[in-house]
Amino acid sequence: MKNIQSTAQLKTHAQSGFTLLELLIALAITAVLLFVIPRFIAGLVVDNEGISAHQDQAAQTHIALSNLRRDVAQAGFVPLAYNFEAHKTVGLTIDNNSITVAAYQPKNTAKDCNGASKFGSDEQRDGWVYVKNTYALVRDSKAATQGTLKCDGNGGANGRQPILDHLVDMQVTSVNNPASDNNAAARIISVCLVSTEDNKNLGGAPTTTMCDNATQTPKQGHAIFYKVRADMAVLAAPMTAGQ
Repeated sequence: MKNIQSTAQLKTHAQSGFTLLELLIALAITAVLLFVIPRFIAGLVVDNEGISAHQDQAAQTHIALSNLRRDVAQAGFVPLAYNFEAHKTVGLTIDNNSITVAAYQPKNTAKDCNGASKFGSDEQRDGWVYVKNTYALVRDSKAATQGTLKCDGNGGANGRQPILDHLVDMQVTSVNNPASDNNAAARIISVCLVSTEDNKNLGGAPTTTMCDNATQTPKQGHAIFYKVRADMAVLAAPMTAGQ
């Protein structure tokens, strides 16, 4: 009787362990998890970096557009009490890749697009200051796929200062003809900006749509693109178009 119980107990202990097939299946599952989990985590990191870069890029673009919209709205302003015959040329001149805005601002608050406020004596009169800003897409070379939106103001000797980096394309167009419309609120220009952000983790060289809907393939690593188009009202003076 004791022998029979011992044999039964041995069989029970033997059956409670893992079979060879079960061990192989467990090892296979573990191997798959060890392969998939690190890549899943890496993918999340890349996605988060991409989202962060895109948000930063969008924020910088909207700041640049906000500053530009403020200047465009004031283009051509001359105070009523000013000696009109003696004032400098004011208004808005547009080219495909640039905008020049000129207007008068109160002397105690006048600043150019770079925040500078050192204006010449010939630019100040009767408590007002003549402010002229030129926003332009500047490339390092004609072959460069991207450049920088820079502003050259007359309130200091700093020259062209960067406003928005990694700019792939800029296009400025007139929505209507201000010369044929005396309604100031109807004077509208359209500004399109296409920018890119360096992100080595994303890799690749995707094609992006330019302002004129053409396509371009930027260099390796510039994988995040942000395109925005904004209409801006010219409220104070007629606009002239460049080439």
